[in-house]
Amino acid sequence: MNKLHNYMKLTMFSLFMSFVIAGCSSSDNKPVSSTTSQVPTFSSSASEAATPTPTVELIDSDQVIKTFSDLAMEKPLADVMYAAYSKNIVDLQPADADELTRVLESYYNENLDAFTDKLDSEIVQKALHVNYIPITDKQLDELTTIESDDVRQFIQKTLRNGYKLVSGEGTIYLAVDYSKLLIHSDKLTPAMKAYLEIMSSESNEKSMSDASIVIGLDELATRTLAAESFVVTYPDSLERKKIEQQYGLYLSMFLAGTSNTTHYGEKYMILPEVKSQYEQMVADYGETITGQVTQQLLDILKGTKGAFFEVDGLGESQSIPEVQKFFDNFYTDAVAKFPAATK
Repeated sequence: MNKLHNYMKLTMFSLFMSFVIAGCSSSDNKPVSSTTSQVPTFSSSASEAATPTPTVELIDSDQVIKTFSDLAMEKPLADVMYAAYSKNIVDLQPADADELTRVLESYYNENLDAFTDKLDSEIVQKALHVNYIPITDKQLDELTTIESDDVRQFIQKTLRNGYKLVSGEGTIYLAVDYSKLLIHSDKLTPAMKAYLEIMSSESNEKSMSDASIVIGLDELATRTLAAESFVVTYPDSLERKKIEQQYGLYLSMFLAGTSNTTHYGEKYMILPEVKSQYEQMVADYGETITGQVTQQLLDILKGTKGAFFEVDGLGESQSIPEVQKFFDNFYTDAVAKFPAATK
């Protein structure tokens, strides 16, 4: 195979791994400044029969967040963390609620591997077979094949409080269930809510599995545009870097495919359904960064008559310089068009 053919496979793998690794290490965002929330309480005077006069109880948001962070460092089970989160977020202002949510998200990611390791036994793997994805409350209650009360209760508490089961290469493991964080979205800023919605879409239905795209290209296009919109709308968000990484993964899959889901067929010609999705993107969202980059690829493919590669006399693929140049630079070019942060 030619260099570009191998390059596209290697690029997709390295992009995916870099986004995953960077995403896992991005939990060191600095906290936003906290505010003081006010919760009305009532006191009455024994000498007065009049309506009680409201007083104000001050909530120390910094202390609430610190106490929650200290709890996270103790690495309790997920039910303890989520109960504390649900209790404390109620009285916080949106910016402070965002910070509390960041602490919980970091807790989930930092304990992901350790909690997954507890599922790594033949008995547990058989009990949590693929038919249990997604697992229901009824199925959780009926894990009778797991005799150990400790293991069974761990699984129940974990899967009901912010984690979910996923499978890959024949193994069951855990992932963060971002839909759980959306339950309290009414307490959050619009930026944090938008971030969690993007992450929840991925955790509810992952876009790639075993190097294959497992959602439709129309859904992939929607997720790509949502990620772009987030960065454009909230350029100063502490979650910007993570969404830029997610955008890069989505854009790469949308334009280049993956090693197991190629966008070309016989003689490396673009598949009709892929070309249709490209054209739809340009027609509906041509003014977006994603639309502009897609138009660039369409223009290049028009010049190659739809070929991602050319075939030599021996029937082997050869790189096309303009196509290779595009795939060398499309992500960098796209991100360069994002607005700069103002803070």
